[in-house]
Amino acid sequence: MLNRLKINLVTVVLVLGSMGVAAHAGTLIFNFNSLADTATAAQIQSYMQGVLTPVCGTCTVTITGAFADTTYTATGNVVGPGGTPLTLGTSDGAANNSGTAHGGANDAFLATVNDADTSHDSEITLVFSSGISFSNAAFDYEIFPDAVDTGDFTLQSGNGGTLANVTGFGSGGTVAAVAPSTKTNGTSTSSPAGDNNVQYIAKWTGSLGTSSSGYDDIDFVDWPEAIGIDNLVLTYTLTPSVPEPSSIFLFGTVGALLFKFRRSLTARGKNQQPLV
Repeated sequence: MLNRLKINLVTVVLVLGSMGVAAHAGTLIFNFNSLADTATAAQIQSYMQGVLTPVCGTCTVTITGAFADTTYTATGNVVGPGGTPLTLGTSDGAANNSGTAHGGANDAFLATVNDADTSHDSEITLVFSSGISFSNAAFDYEIFPDAVDTGDFTLQSGNGGTLANVTGFGSGGTVAAVAPSTKTNGTSTSSPAGDNNVQYIAKWTGSLGTSSSGYDDIDFVDWPEAIGIDNLVLTYTLTPSVPEPSSIFLFGTVGALLFKFRRSLTARGKNQQPLV
């Protein structure tokens, strides 16, 4: 009886302990749709923190180099089937080559330049605190037009500020905009007369790299064009470095109960009289 009870209690301790230290995996989805046009990096960060906190209560995210936009009108849009102008903010289907225009309000997306061609930064950076790491990502993106340079968009990942190109993105981590006088939403191309700006819109899904521990830094870099990202999905692993306070309390409580039951049953066994 005593041994059976001890085994059961030890099992409970192990199960409860594992609740505090086991790794958890899932996905974080950032669609940015609740953000207003021209929302600042601080406001974007607040929105992203609201998505992150229910998953990892102690984790934080820091974002730099971005502001929210709903359309891009400086020098034209990516043109899809039938000559319909498309941007990340006016078509959910553009990145999937459907060319389906939005039926309702414009989506918000993150960009490094505003409608007046004022650049905020050369990259959008996401830095997450320890306790959460990422292995895969998916997002819609656009390389915005520039009349002089053929733009590039580079995806990087890393830890602690040390970053490397995500080789599965484009060619060695970089996607180049399409050649002048052509515009694309992925498969169909057309270009308004006299518009020689280079542009590109697409969707990417893939691994951020081969690190067994995952990555907590993700950078979207433009060379030198402005870029935008939308509908960001990150596959995460959450591994607390120490048991949570509630788990520590449960450890202590169950341990004390185990000790108490053992003493009680031992005393009972000594006091029992043999049956005649």
